[in-house]
Amino acid sequence: MRLFFLALLAVLWAFPGYAETTPWVKLDNSQVRVVAGADDAGKLGAGLGIQLDEGWDTYWRTPGDAGIPVAIDTTGSTNLKSLTILWPVPTRVVQFGNLETFIYTHNVMFPLTVEAENKAAPVHLKMKVKYAACKEICTFLSHEFELDLAADKKLSPEETKLFKEADAKLATPLNQQTDITIVSNALDKDASHIRIEATSLKGFTKPDLYIEGGTSFRFAENEITLSDGNKKAVFLAPVQALMSTQTIADKELTFTLADKGQGVEWKAVPVNVASYGFGHFLLMLGFAIIGGLILNIMPCVLPVLSLKILGVMKKSGKESPIVRRSFLASATGIITSFMVLATLVVGLKAAGQTVGWGFQFQEPYFLIVLSLILTFFAANLFGFFEIRLPQFLSNFELTKSHKSEGYLEHFLTGVFATLLATPCSAPFLGTAIGFAFSQGAFEVFALFFAMGIGLSLPYLAFAAFPKLVKLLPKPGAWMVKAKLVLGALLLATAVWVLWVLASQEGVITSLAITVMLAMLIIAFKLPKKLRLGTVAALTIVCLLLPMLLMEKHEEQQPAEAAVSTDLWQDFDLGRVKTLVADGNVVLVDVTADWCLTCKANKLLVLDTAVVVDLLKMPHTVAMKADWTNRDQAIADYLKTFGRYGIPFNVVYGPGAPKGIALPELLSEDKLRKALEKARGGAAAKDEQRPSELP
Repeated sequence: MRLFFLALLAVLWAFPGYAETTPWVKLDNSQVRVVAGADDAGKLGAGLGIQLDEGWDTYWRTPGDAGIPVAIDTTGSTNLKSLTILWPVPTRVVQFGNLETFIYTHNVMFPLTVEAENKAAPVHLKMKVKYAACKEICTFLSHEFELDLAADKKLSPEETKLFKEADAKLATPLNQQTDITIVSNALDKDASHIRIEATSLKGFTKPDLYIEGGTSFRFAENEITLSDGNKKAVFLAPVQALMSTQTIADKELTFTLADKGQGVEWKAVPVNVASYGFGHFLLMLGFAIIGGLILNIMPCVLPVLSLKILGVMKKSGKESPIVRRSFLASATGIITSFMVLATLVVGLKAAGQTVGWGFQFQEPYFLIVLSLILTFFAANLFGFFEIRLPQFLSNFELTKSHKSEGYLEHFLTGVFATLLATPCSAPFLGTAIGFAFSQGAFEVFALFFAMGIGLSLPYLAFAAFPKLVKLLPKPGAWMVKAKLVLGALLLATAVWVLWVLASQEGVITSLAITVMLAMLIIAFKLPKKLRLGTVAALTIVCLLLPMLLMEKHEEQQPAEAAVSTDLWQDFDLGRVKTLVADGNVVLVDVTADWCLTCKANKLLVLDTAVVVDLLKMPHTVAMKADWTNRDQAIADYLKTFGRYGIPFNVVYGPGAPKGIALPELLSEDKLRKALEKARGGAAAKDEQRPSELP
């Protein structure tokens, strides 16, 4: 009897019609088998395994310049609605100069999704598997399998592990993961190259990009550039039309970005990089000038303007040439500063770095130096000491007869105004900055020069019409009180800078810097012999404190503080896509502690009772993206909208799956209308899902 059962089991194993896992079938240069069963939820599935001899390979769904993909014929199957092959990420091979193929070697398993006509009944699969195995020569192979799939036939632990390993090698849809972000997807002007820029939070190792777009085009091997610690990759893929009458423009392509045996996949139409006309360029220059002019009334620049106004009051009644040159000096300081910023931006872009408007406020040492300058100016206005420039620096003016006017002081006022203006964004300015940062060096310098002209227009107006000074109040005793008020404004700005520093380096570091600044002010009261050395020593300590306290700060705060509250949640782009797909409306607020315009939006709009009630409505989610510290993911997210500065607010929803970008200065009415528009498609969410978010 025992021998009978052993013989029966051997027959059942050898006959594939009733086996859940078929044995390996030896063919020329390879072996093939099918693994079938159901998961714990009863969902049917199968896997086609091909084991290739050493040196042999088989092909991906798009084989390249040669080869044929694996195919399965299910004719004769019963209760089968559909069977789909899922494709692991392949490997690109270049041979014979530029002949490219996309292959698998050694052991490969193709997961198969199986859908039954009647889900309550088993599926009888009759599969004819066809594939090519190639080395120096190719052989075309096929084999037929028959097996049953039923919901009660579970996979063994070994088979479950096999499927998990196979699933890990599949390309994940881009909108179902958060590690990789596609920053730009562009087709160059002559349609000869596709440029894809991507970022990875984990970093790339040896990435590759596969492009599929029908049979009329060939996409040659990419030129790949890695930067930013391998977290940023730029792929430049040559496009070759196989028929001269065909063009890639407006064609939807399938992209697979592969790295370390895994990948992400998405469909998109490459965006044409249109050559902007001269009229559009002039429009952007106009936006830059207007945006720069508006910066003068933003809270960031107010303390510096107050200093200049005080200086103008002192010059009331002086000769027009003196007044003119002082204002020209300030305008020169502003424009020079913008040119320096443009040089930094162009240099950082050439080095592969992503930069944004106000990026220097993410650097602790810049904040420390700025707090030092603000404190010195405030203490000067309070009368603690008088700032005197060295004699050789006082010779900034054009003629010796005007040395006492101190034109370098006015020049530095313009520099100071520019530094404090950069964390602010104004209407028109965001559009101009986005255009400049997306173009080349010429556009960056031209737009930054225009912004400098805009910010310096009030100074240029006084320089052109010096008699305007006579309209200001006459000097008098009231100016003593004015100096105290203006000093308080500068001191308040210094406190704000130290508060931003606290959010970056911790409260202990910020408090230590505050103590050092207070000691510096006191040091100016010391005798001359002790003053210089003490001031220098305290300044050095201020600059060294972040390094001395960094380790302690990290130990105290091992993880970033969450911004989640009952209303606001942490920004997560992957979750945004899921929420929108489920019919929710999502408001994303990109903000930073150093952005005063952001704070104004929060105070005047986002924190008002009307908006809070809107955000508390069912199926409404508010997310905050904090850009106080450098964060490449947020920078890349802004770049998908052509933005490089903040504040930035965008509303997603079933009626606006790609997002509605809001203006820099928010209003309750504009936000309410955007939420209503984004919610508009909620009723139809089951009929038409949003395809892809940026």
